Amino acid sequence: MFAVCTEPDWDDTEAIGRSGELPPLSTSTMRYEYASARCNGGEFVSVSFPGSASCTQWNLSVQRNTAPAWVAFADCMRRHGYFFLESGGGTYNCRTIAGSSEWSLHAFGLALDLNPSKNPVGSTNTDQPEAMRSDIKAIVAGNRHVFVWGGDWSGNDKDTMHWQIGATKADFAGGVVDPNLTAEELAESMEREPEIWADNTARLWGAGVEH
Repeated sequence: MFAVCTEPDWDDTEAIGRSGELPPLSTSTMRYEYASARCNGGEFVSVSFPGSASCTQWNLSVQRNTAPAWVAFADCMRRHGYFFLESGGGTYNCRTIAGSSEWSLHAFGLALDLNPSKNPVGSTNTDQPEAMRSDIKAIVAGNRHVFVWGGDWSGNDKDTMHWQIGATKADFAGGVVDPNLTAEELAESMEREPEIWADNTARLWGAGVEH
C-alpha cells in the first residue's frame, strides 16, 4: 500500500534569472512557446513524483507536451533516493513571479520547486545530490537539453529549489531520452506512467530514435 498526495496549495518566493549557457532556452521564450498553457488546466496532466513516510507519491500537474521529461526527472529522483517532502514546493501555480508582473513558469506547468526549506532562494545551499542534478541536466528532448536549474543562476537570482523546462514543443515532438536510465528503471517507469510512456515511445519512433 502507498499513500498518494495531490498537488498542494502553496506560494513561495521565486526569482527568474538567466538560463544556463547550454541548449535550454530562456524563460521569456518558454512563456511565448507555451502561452496557451498559462493557468489553463486543459493543458495539464499529472505526473507522479516520489515522496516518503506518510506520502509516498505526489501527483503534480505539468504541461502535457513536457510530461515525458518530468517522468524522466522523477526517475532521476528515485535513482538517487531523493524525495519530494514539502507541500511548500510543487509545479503548477497560477501566479506571477514574487515582486514582479511577469508570469512565473509555474503558471504554465513548466517548473518545479523542490523542498524549499532545504533549497532556499538566494542561497547556494541545496540538499539535492550533485549526481542527481547532473543526471537531470543530461535529459534531452530531440536534440536539446531540457532542464534549467535555478542554482546555476547568479547573485540574488540563485534559486536552488527551482527547476524549469527550456525546450520547445518541436523539441518534445522528437521524444525524450534519459541517457542514464537503466532497463530495470525503464520497466518500472513504464508501469507507473503507461500512457505518457506510450506517447513518448511513439515520438521516439517517429524521430527514428531507439530507446
